[in-house]
Amino acid sequence: MDLGLRGRTAIVGASTDGLGLATARALAEEGVRVCVTGREQGRVSAAIESIRAAVPDARLEGIPVDLSTVEGAQFLVAAAGSRLGPVDIVVANVGGPPPGPAHATELATLEAALDRCLLAMIALCQGFLPGMRERRWGRILAITSGRARRCPTWSTRIRPALASRPISRPSRARSSSTA
Repeated sequence: MDLGLRGRTAIVGASTDGLGLATARALAEEGVRVCVTGREQGRVSAAIESIRAAVPDARLEGIPVDLSTVEGAQFLVAAAGSRLGPVDIVVANVGGPPPGPAHATELATLEAALDRCLLAMIALCQGFLPGMRERRWGRILAITSGRARRCPTWSTRIRPALASRPISRPSRARSSSTA
């Protein structure tokens, strides 16, 4: 499938495993330059090698960063600006609550996960959205969960719907037609 993203640059949060890794690989398969992120440099490097094994011509970068904090998200925005240039696609994936049944999870644990997921995602959006608007093109995909469970491998292979409506200002030009 050609989503028309070849040549774009994407950052995929928490992309060393799970949905983040599957999304990074799917974007690389589409010809997107992908920045893999994760908390540990070793896991970032391993994810890059995993993607490169499946997509030999992939254009990949890696930035180790903890996206569970607003400070980590702000660091990524700054690092991406200097290392990658303009970012066209942001997959705001910052993890979720610890695995387990929702009914047995403490409210304090859920509150901490909510703060982590929501505030860090907002910081990513606030950091990257102005450039997307200025260039009149961009995509932001937020991946989050209210409950975590290990998913079967096949379910993480689904491509995100990144070819949705572009981020742009409405056109002020009016067309005149003659009938």
